[in-house]
Amino acid sequence: ADKTALALCATPASVFCSVPYSESLAALLGFGGVALLGRNRPWLASVLFASVAATRSNGCLLAIVVVADGLARSIPKRGRSLQLLGTSMRSALIILPPVAKDLW
Repeated sequence: ADKTALALCATPASVFCSVPYSESLAALLGFGGVALLGRNRPWLASVLFASVAATRSNGCLLAIVVVADGLARSIPKRGRSLQLLGTSMRSALIILPPVAKDLW
């Protein structure tokens, strides 16, 4: 994690994290969501990912992370259909804020 944080600070795009743009908030929420996925808290991670998508429209790409995580967790278990249903609902939750913003 330390190397990743250092790499984020060393990139030329890190200048946008030091000014009042939404990139730093999106990065904070995205990193928090990934940490929650690692701690097996997928619904709370999806809420943070939906907040990223509400902050930055490219945050809806984090739905791919949720789908990949849901598929990886559902393969070795029984009741895969319920697991996949939950994964699709979490993905829809992430895509909802940008779609609602566009429809508004």
